[in-house]
Order: sequence, then structure tokens, then C-alpha cells
Amino acid sequence: MKSEGEAKPESRTIVAAGAVLALVVALAFWPVVSGARSFLQLDLRYEHVPIWHVVQQALRNGDSPWWIDGQYCGNPLLFTQEAPLFYPLTVPFLLSGAPAHRASDAFSLFHFWLAGFAAYLLLRDLGVDTYPALFGGVAWMLCARMVQSAIWPNAVAVSALLPFVLLGTFRIARGRRRSGIVVTAISAGLCLLAARPQVIVGALPLLLAVAATAVYLSRKRWRAIGDFAIAGILAALLGAPSVLPASVLRPDTSRAEGLARESRDLSP
Repeated sequence: MKSEGEAKPESRTIVAAGAVLALVVALAFWPVVSGARSFLQLDLRYEHVPIWHVVQQALRNGDSPWWIDGQYCGNPLLFTQEAPLFYPLTVPFLLSGAPAHRASDAFSLFHFWLAGFAAYLLLRDLGVDTYPALFGGVAWMLCARMVQSAIWPNAVAVSALLPFVLLGTFRIARGRRRSGIVVTAISAGLCLLAARPQVIVGALPLLLAVAATAVYLSRKRWRAIGDFAIAGILAALLGAPSVLPASVLRPDTSRAEGLARESRDLSP
């Protein structure tokens, strides 16, 4: 264990790294940060922000936010979840007083920073030196996958949380059971609550490969497998408020339900 004298410089380094990453986000997205422009384009313009606005108004008026009038002739928010209310940060951003598009911008900007910070913490936990770890944080924060996700706030959130899932995975494999299970369960559960399953499916090859490698290299493989099972169960319980309603509502709500596969995509 680190002594108190060693812990203080390390904590200062972490705070400094977080500040540097915040500065990088501000510089990289300055038109959005300054308010001169917005991420408002494509899916955000006609899908996400209108739902954020409707949900925001419902919350402010004390009305039920669970039914969205207008879009697709009306639909339940618990299926589309473009404004994932079970994700802990969504409601605070919606009730911040900012217009829906600026609340969405702030939500995404925060998670761009979180993506870099999470990747930095992952690399530092694996023993990488400060500056390479900081470079890795910037690389993940501004990689093509993250920047492309800017039109889907939920996707930015899930992508930002993935390094935490890997961090917990490696900790479990290295015998740090308590912190590994907690970090894995909470981060994976938050990924589910953020309600962008496409990102999780896309990341599954990476997550499974890392988990399999971690188990293989673990000194106590069966215990590691058991810890992964515990973390998975806890994550599923945490994400259940988002996953279960969407699953139940899917047969009656999906735009593709009942269509033949070749008929689902008008421009395959």
C-alpha cells in the first residue's frame, strides 16, 4: 500500500490530468463550449433534442415524461430512451435551465472529458507512466469512434464508461476483488442505464477478449470467473430499470417488428 506521502503526489497528478483533459475538450470543441455552435445535427436535430425538449418540459411542469407525443404518432420513452432518465446525470442536465440542445451539448461535453479521464485512470492502473497515460486518454477521448458518436449523447456516455469496465476487469484478474467487482458492476450497469445498446454490442468483441485474456492470465481463474459472474449480476440488476421496460415494450413499439428482414431497410 502507498504511504500518505506517496498518495498525495499521486492524487495531485490525477487532478492535474483531469484539468489538462478538460482543457483539451474545451479547445477541441470550443465552438460548442462557447455557445457559437452546437452538436445539433442529423439524429440530434430530429430525434434526440426534440425528445429531450418534451421530457424537459414534462419534468418542469410536473407531468409524466413517459409518453412522447408526436414522434412516430406517439411512443413510450421507456422504449426509445433517447433521454435516458434512469441514467443519473440526465435529469440534472434537463433541469439545469438550459435549452434542450445546450443541455444535450453539456451532457456530451462532460462525457468526452470523462472518456479521456477514464482511459487515463485505466492506463495508470496498468502501470503506464503519467504522460503516456495522458496521451492515451486524449487519444480515446478524440478518437473517431467518440467524435462520430457526438450525434448520439447516449452513445458518448456509454463509450466514456467503457474504460471503467476494462479497469474493473483487470482489477478482478489481478486479485483486487472488491474494487474490481464494484468498478465493473457500476460502470457496466451505468452503460445499460445510458440506453445505447448498439455501443455495447459493438464493444463486445473487445470486452470479451479482454475478459478472456484476464481470466487466462489470472492466478486464480475460477475465483476470477466467479467475480465476473457477481459483477455481471450486479450490473444487470442496476441496469434493469432501463433494459426490462424496453424489452417488454419492443414487440408493440419497434418500427421493424413484423416486417420481413428485406423490408426493414429501405436503402440496404
